[in-house]
Amino acid sequence: MTVELEPGRLRVGETRDKPWGGVVADTPFARALYELSVSRGYETQSALSRALNLRTRYAVGGWYVARRMPNPESFSVLLRVLKPEGDELEKLVVPWAEHVSGRGVRGTETRLRSSIRHRKQPETKVGEILDHFSRKSGLFMRECFKLLDINYKSIAVFERDASLDSLAALLERAPIRMEMSADETEELAQAVAEIISNKIEGGHKFQNSMRGKQLKNFQASLDCKTYNGEEAARKIRVSREVVRLHRKKLGLPLLMTDEQVRILRRSIRKSKTRTIAF
Repeated sequence: MTVELEPGRLRVGETRDKPWGGVVADTPFARALYELSVSRGYETQSALSRALNLRTRYAVGGWYVARRMPNPESFSVLLRVLKPEGDELEKLVVPWAEHVSGRGVRGTETRLRSSIRHRKQPETKVGEILDHFSRKSGLFMRECFKLLDINYKSIAVFERDASLDSLAALLERAPIRMEMSADETEELAQAVAEIISNKIEGGHKFQNSMRGKQLKNFQASLDCKTYNGEEAARKIRVSREVVRLHRKKLGLPLLMTDEQVRILRRSIRKSKTRTIAF
């Protein structure tokens, strides 16, 4: 007598003719991740796992068959390794963000609520924007910063210690990874400009940070007027070396406000006057 066995249950996306390995679920995130990985040369789960510095391919396999989704930390690493651009980035980020927001407050509901309850009131508009996203998405602040690939753990520390590099990273990544509208993106740019202006006016010096084209691009994204060394030299009509020397002597930051450029000009003029008198 022949007994026909009932076929075993399949995982999401599996087919009867290929039940073992190499299976990718027919879901937006799984398909986007697989196509992006292959296009970057990671044709197997093991290859991608090694690139992500994972000990096994268990996590990647789960993402491919839609059994689980990467947490914010893993997703941040994925973005760094695969470097998606344009449509690639959108196809990857949108379904992941929908999944995150759909989960709301997860199994750590009590801890998350406690964290929000004890969180210090943001002192800047940027802090308010990050706080709002954390509450809306159900993510701890450290998870929000990991999603943005910015090395901070709390809003208070970010507001106090944010460098030009981290502020530029926030402006570059937040609109896409936090799914911000055009108005929200503009509001963020204005908030970042306000932080920079307030820090500079308060005597803060943005040193050992971005330079050259990267600095110019960042300036262009801000909603306040600042001057780098080249622009200050052009405005005062002196060489960049003169600006560099006087800026160093006065302890002025890399990005200067109108008032600081005026201070720089006075210093240069006094120096010229002393030279002529001598």
